[in-house]
Amino acid sequence: GVDSQDFASAARTFARRLHVNYTLVHDTSNNVTNRWGVSSGFPVTFVINRQGAVQKMFVTEVTGDMLQRAMRPLLGAGTT
Repeated sequence: GVDSQDFASAARTFARRLHVNYTLVHDTSNNVTNRWGVSSGFPVTFVINRQGAVQKMFVTEVTGDMLQRAMRPLLGAGTT
């Protein structure tokens, strides 16, 4: 995850409260957000294939169902 809009301590507190178990990066210079083309704010979620290419970008909060539908074709489980 990338945070560029909060104080680092606030982002850590938020991540702990939600039991985030993935790496978080504090991007105060917006290098990461600019590189990935994030200009509309957060949250943004990317679905990336095994070759490292972006297949889907969500510019909203993502539900488990939304993520499963986006990932299913990439995992070879069909599109239904």
